[in-house]
Amino acid sequence: YSLIAVEHARDAEAPLLTELAAHPSPDVRARLALTLARIADDRLLGLVEQLLQDGDPTVQAKAAFALGQFDSDNSRKLLDVLFEREEDPVVLGQAYKSLGFVGGNNAIGYFERGLQQPATAAAAAQGLGKWLIFKAGEMTPHLGIIQTLLQLSQSSRQDLASAAAFALSRVGEFPQETDGFAAARAAQTASVPAAKTYLIRAASRFDNPFTRNALTYFAHQPLPPLRVEALRGINRLEPTAEWAELVLAALDDPSAQVAVQAAQVLQGELGGLVDLSQATHVLYGDSTWRKGEFLLALAKHNKDVADLFAREALLADDPQIYRYGALALATNGTTEQASELTADLLTGSIHQQRAVAEALLNFSREVLTAEHFARLATTFATKDLAIVYYASQLAMITEHRGTFESLLDLYPTLTDPGDVEAKVAVLEAVGALGDDSHLPLLEEALSDTVKQVVAAAAAAHQKITGQDMSHRVPVNSPTEAPLPSLAELNAALVATVTFETTRGPIQMRLLELAPLTAHTIVELARSDFYHGKTFHRVVPHFVAQGGDPRGDGFGGLDYSIRDEVETTNHTEGIVGIATAGKDTGSCQFFVNHGSNLHLDGRYTTFA
Repeated sequence: YSLIAVEHARDAEAPLLTELAAHPSPDVRARLALTLARIADDRLLGLVEQLLQDGDPTVQAKAAFALGQFDSDNSRKLLDVLFEREEDPVVLGQAYKSLGFVGGNNAIGYFERGLQQPATAAAAAQGLGKWLIFKAGEMTPHLGIIQTLLQLSQSSRQDLASAAAFALSRVGEFPQETDGFAAARAAQTASVPAAKTYLIRAASRFDNPFTRNALTYFAHQPLPPLRVEALRGINRLEPTAEWAELVLAALDDPSAQVAVQAAQVLQGELGGLVDLSQATHVLYGDSTWRKGEFLLALAKHNKDVADLFAREALLADDPQIYRYGALALATNGTTEQASELTADLLTGSIHQQRAVAEALLNFSREVLTAEHFARLATTFATKDLAIVYYASQLAMITEHRGTFESLLDLYPTLTDPGDVEAKVAVLEAVGALGDDSHLPLLEEALSDTVKQVVAAAAAAHQKITGQDMSHRVPVNSPTEAPLPSLAELNAALVATVTFETTRGPIQMRLLELAPLTAHTIVELARSDFYHGKTFHRVVPHFVAQGGDPRGDGFGGLDYSIRDEVETTNHTEGIVGIATAGKDTGSCQFFVNHGSNLHLDGRYTTFA
């Protein structure tokens, strides 16, 4: 419990950390390694190095995991040493995953070596995939690695096939000599479903007859995730009338995820190749999600018909239906329609004001007048996170000085703990539109105690002056979250949380390595906090995110909880905490719909 308290305080100077490094129990030393990973202060790398030389491979593996949380030159050097001397495949496996976060000049060689060994190939492939996400500009895999990954994607081992296919899906630019048919063939012959979905993504980088036939094939397969990925792949390639008809038919798919993905695809060029008015029956269905996304497609390609349904949606009491109506009316909207919508900024509910602020981003700059911007500014007094965020985005896109100046006037009043995202949004606008006259504001923000605010100020400062201020960004932020007692933590870990939803119950078994998160979720559930909440964000074959008291993704508690990252993989059914950066989570959680290897090591898994 003392270790949990140190972790909660993010206290890198606690004597207990040094004491436990010599504890006789390897379980305690392994748990210490996780604490070091979560604090991730460079002053602790000496202790991590000590644990890397521990006689117990479990301790070493946890210490290798910790290196990926530091992302510094010193952690890269420790990884170099580890790769040169270590032989244990479990330890090396965690090292390859950490290498995916921190990289280095020798990264490509290490990944290639790891892919050649059966015991480390899966971890090396996953690490390579992460490296391609975070550091893609610094490395392009050569043809030999591509061929190895294609071969490994055919394995019957789920972890290996999925990881290899995941890495292929993250390749930004394939070598010129790559066989353009290979990924599509691999997708068809792979035996692991998760590998198939990743390979479909990789295949859609190549527009050729074989890939097109493969995508058509997968669009008709029984497994919904394959149909979802096929639709996404179709959206990446040159549109055809035949594919437009296929996607249109998918609007009536029995899987809501497939139908929504089809609606989202039709918002692009494909929607212009087919008569969407023949599918307006979708707008009379029960699914707000499906109706809303199709309405946006209709607004892109059949504005007159869409406006009729949009105005009807604007009369709805349901905030989500109103939001879709506002977004649709704004799509290809006129000055008169902007005036119609912004009237709700003056007299509408807070839900309507949020929706209109977002919808303003869909109007072209030419149709927005000074009056529209002035009406938006009247809502700033609410200090609503969504409104401030969308207004900041609008100011940057339109370069509207009046909105920008109003946001600057608002900034000093953003003093509540829950105002962090609003402050970050304004600071991003300063970076885009500001000049030397705004440096005093940025200097004040650089002295903030919240890491995300300081990081945003440092980025804005660098854009204006060219000076790198990253040294001012703190490693961790303070927390207002209470520290539960040991008895409370233990009680939470043995609890079972069940959410009753319109689609059936969701039962959660809480994970031992995230006690602080488990306690927060259990206490919120016991207090009926989650009663009536929605899953406000559902991304087909990715995640379902809920628990937001506002219902729009911007809500939270009066305090943030600590991240408790560890080595659990984000696979189907695993539940994680939604965040906007390290230690910014609270009540929002997400349920993984499938294999999401890119989330591993970055988001708390608690159930």
